[in-house]
Amino acid sequence: MSMSEQMLLSQSGTMVINRLTGDYGERSITVSTARLVVDGDTYSLANVASCRIRKTNELDDGKLASKQLLKSLGWIAVAAGILGGAILYFVSSEVMGYLVGILGIGGGIGLWTMSARIDPAFTLYHLLIGASTGEQDPLITPDEQFIRQVDRAINDALVQRG
Repeated sequence: MSMSEQMLLSQSGTMVINRLTGDYGERSITVSTARLVVDGDTYSLANVASCRIRKTNELDDGKLASKQLLKSLGWIAVAAGILGGAILYFVSSEVMGYLVGILGIGGGIGLWTMSARIDPAFTLYHLLIGASTGEQDPLITPDEQFIRQVDRAINDALVQRG
């Protein structure tokens, strides 16, 4: 168990999970046989019939725009290399035509390669608690291990409650 993660089991059977995640601040979650408290919001476990995890893939618009821009610039560089190389080959000299063509095509391929390395997708995990009134998602995090730990604590509390 790392220093940023602590699990405490008190005499009353309440499991307290404190977790410090980098960009998401401190998360405080309390699970008992009676309730679930997530960052100050309380959910009664008396009405909870199930608990499950849903995985979603989201897109970062900034990374997606960067990827599309690099691809577009790659196409422009290839086109400029072909056209500029052809024009210089016939008008000026063969060497300059080849040089501009190779540099343009090489630059375009380099930009395409850079755009392929940008992944605009990221995964979020939603903790869903099901009740007669529908499902709620009290916790959303990119940390799969942490959300599985909370899911396990809630399911154990539901089993203990009976």
